[in-house]
Amino acid sequence: MSAHPPVGAAHGRTDPRYRRRREGRGARADGPAGDGRRGGAGRLLRTSRADRHVRPHPGAVRGPDHRGIPPRSRAWGAVRPGGDPHRGHGAGRAHPARRERPGAAMTGDRLRPSPDRTTEDLPGERQALPARIRLTLTRLLPYLGAAQGYIGLLLVIAFGILTKGQYFWNQTNLTNAITAFSSRGILAVGVTLVILTAGIDLSVGSIMGIGSMTAAMLLVHQNLSPWLIVPASAAVGAVFGLANGLGTTVLRIQSFVMTLAMLSIVRGIDRQVSGNVAVGTAVAGENGQPTRQAAAFAQLGTPGHTLFQGTWLPLFGKAGIGYPVVAFIAVCIVFQIVLTKTRFGRHIYAVGGNPTAARLSGVNVTLVVVAVFTLSGLLAGFAGPIDAAYSASADPLAGTGYELDAIAAAVIGGASLAGGKGTVTGTFVGALILTLLDNVLGLNAISTNAQLIIKGSIVVVAVVLQRPGFFRGIAEPITRRLRRQAAATAPPPSESGP
Repeated sequence: MSAHPPVGAAHGRTDPRYRRRREGRGARADGPAGDGRRGGAGRLLRTSRADRHVRPHPGAVRGPDHRGIPPRSRAWGAVRPGGDPHRGHGAGRAHPARRERPGAAMTGDRLRPSPDRTTEDLPGERQALPARIRLTLTRLLPYLGAAQGYIGLLLVIAFGILTKGQYFWNQTNLTNAITAFSSRGILAVGVTLVILTAGIDLSVGSIMGIGSMTAAMLLVHQNLSPWLIVPASAAVGAVFGLANGLGTTVLRIQSFVMTLAMLSIVRGIDRQVSGNVAVGTAVAGENGQPTRQAAAFAQLGTPGHTLFQGTWLPLFGKAGIGYPVVAFIAVCIVFQIVLTKTRFGRHIYAVGGNPTAARLSGVNVTLVVVAVFTLSGLLAGFAGPIDAAYSASADPLAGTGYELDAIAAAVIGGASLAGGKGTVTGTFVGALILTLLDNVLGLNAISTNAQLIIKGSIVVVAVVLQRPGFFRGIAEPITRRLRRQAAATAPPPSESGP
């Protein structure tokens, strides 16, 4: 009877090759009892309880019992005598779910105190205060990044009340301050949409300027109604916004470069059309009084003509709310709903978070980017007539530097320049912070140069606070220090008799 053929080479072993054949043993005299198949030696590669060569696979041999990491609310085991308290639950620390301690009874994998011991003897209770502090820091600090806008708003209000209380916190001052910033707040909403797609729009200030000039020229030369002037100015802004979007997507120009070039182009067109001369909006009629259209246009920007005049409001009193403020609030509400309740809003966040994944998911990334730039230009053009009505004139340099205030409001409100993060509500809060900050600094006679330095520093701080894990990185060292202090000061657990 011939012997069985030699077994094959083990997986991963070197091939014997020439004159180094695999050897088989001689035939057995009589086979052993059982139904197992005949085979060669098992060597060290054979799995347990196998009757032939089988490749190892997960589940063949039961591994150690790993129960994972217990929740934070569960107290970890005590330090064993001679153990190292700084090495977790490895060497020197007993895991509560696997090792019974004197005076404690097991219920599932949780511990409950024994009736003959007080809660002060348990390590978890002995470290209750540090654990509570650690838990508070761990849970509270990560949320500070999302609440930084509201915290900043409270700080600015507190600073204004403490320094210039009677001049700062009154109806007239707050109404004028918020009305003056409303046009820049509308710009900030459009910039927020672009930032959410990981882009940037530096041309909104100049687009607002040409929208302002368009409104003034239509009023002076065509005597049109404000109901026609405002849509016309918004349409002009939308055209330039569309050009920004097409340049970014079709020509593949970076948004920073494209909008910076558009800033210069639009500013040049504005100066060329106006002859580099400001155009007043207080158009007088034959009797020397402003025309009906000019008077209606003036209501768009003055706090004296309000939507809720004569009604009592907690903040603005009987003066009501000016139309610029109403327009700003309405824009914020509309686009907050668009971002949170519509498919287009979800697509904006998807494109900003990961454009490749959004494209693979069926999102038309090009269309979304073009749409947000167009909306940004439209809002900038819409803010133009409001700014012209507030200033009673359209200047060729109107809107200069407003793009920086708009970006600052979005960033302070929590928008991430990397895209995919931000809300219109946060931008509204950021705009309020800049508004009240400008007002407080002006009331305290701070120079314009110092105001620019302060606002720039605030933007830098806001960006730093938005870094992923910034607050958690602060909390973790404190947590580790508290844990080490608690372990070092905790007495060893008392040993109870059998």
